[in-house]
Amino acid sequence: MATWILIAVTAAGYFVDIYDLLLFSIVRVRSLRELGIADS
Repeated sequence: MATWILIAVTAAGYFVDIYDLLLFSIVRVRSLRELGIADS
């Protein structure tokens, strides 16, 4: 049972990490524009 809990926690952490990268790629350009940094 402890193995399945460990796998679930690890999978949740991996999901959050991938979601963070996806979210950053979506809002990156708009965020940089609002900070006044030109597109490169």
